[in-house]
Formats: sequence, structure tokens, C-alpha cells
Amino acid sequence: MTVQSGRSSPAKLRSLPWRRIARRVVSEAWDDDVLGRAAQLAYFWLFSLFPVLLIIVVILGFVTQGAALQEQLLQFLQRAIPPSSFGMVRETLSQIAGHATAQKPSIGICTTLWAASSGMSAVIDALNKAYEVRDGRPWWKARAIAAALTIALSLLTVIALGILLSGSRIGAALAGHFGNSTWSTLWNVFEWPIVFAFVLAAVLVIYRFAPHLEG
Repeated sequence: MTVQSGRSSPAKLRSLPWRRIARRVVSEAWDDDVLGRAAQLAYFWLFSLFPVLLIIVVILGFVTQGAALQEQLLQFLQRAIPPSSFGMVRETLSQIAGHATAQKPSIGICTTLWAASSGMSAVIDALNKAYEVRDGRPWWKARAIAAALTIALSLLTVIALGILLSGSRIGAALAGHFGNSTWSTLWNVFEWPIVFAFVLAAVLVIYRFAPHLEG
């Protein structure tokens, strides 16, 4: 793993006074330009919001009851974001959903994916800075990795949202298939841990493949 050795190990940090640790945290945050990186991530993720939503809509097009999941996704967003922002998101998503089908030319999907991967490219740059590594990959390879991670993140998001938004139907289907209501109860217990596992898998995939770590 090509990581510089300038950072102390956790064992050494535990032996330092908390004031010295606080100073080092502030110093490292300043050296790594944490606030600038945060602004960069916020900008590029906002820029890639609608392309990512389009990719999710396209993926939902291959899923049974994709339209129902899309509507449930909008209802979830309505509770999570301000009304003014939701109106813009709903209008834009409705427009792109009307033109997003599996039969559309692949060049349009590639263009959308390129725009959506801008946020992931910013994540790659930020993680390389956090790990203090220099990304020696060719630009096209780094961009291809960003696109692949964007697709993976979209797939995991769709699966997690599908489980979250269709939990009651999945529990009823399990109970009907096995002829025992206990399965519905078990699903209600494990539904959130399963969703959390997909979210954790998305984070692990990003931290594993985004930065340029060798070995």
C-alpha cells in the first residue's frame, strides 16, 4: 500500500495529551484543506444529482414495479428535502423519466454517466488526499473507475431503497410463500439491518477502490 508514513499510529496517539492531539487534528485539517475539499464535494455532488437520479430511473426501468418504486422514492425525497427543492427535483425527474428508456441510444447514457461520475471523481481526489497518496493512474482509468463506482453506488442504492420502500410487501410475500406469518415478523426485524448492510457495502466499495492504494 503506497501511503506515506507521516501519520502516527493509533497506539502512539493514545499516549499524547488531548491538547496536542487537538492541535494535530487542526493542523492536519488545515494542511489537507478539509473545508475546500468539502466545498468541492458538495458542488460536484450537487452537479451530479440529476444525472444520478436519471441512472437510478433507468435501472428502475429494468425492475418489476419500477414505476411504483419511483413514486415511493419521490415520496421519500419529499419528506427529506425542503418543499421548494422537492418541486424542482420532481419536475426535473418527471421530465427525464419520460425520455429515459432502455431503448435510448447508448451515447446518451454514456454522457449521463460521465456527468454523474463527476461527484465520484471528487471523492477519489479527496480520498487520495486523505490517504496522502498520489494518483498515478491514467486519467481515463481514474474516470472509468469513477463511472464504475457510480454504477455500483446506484445499484446498491436502488436495492436498499427497494427493500426500504417495499418492506411490507416483501414480508407478506415471504409469509405467503412459506405459509407462516413468522417470516413476516422476521423480515420486519431484519429489514433495517439488511438496508444498513447495503449502505455499508457501498461505503466499503468506495473506500476500497476509489483511492489509489496498491498492495
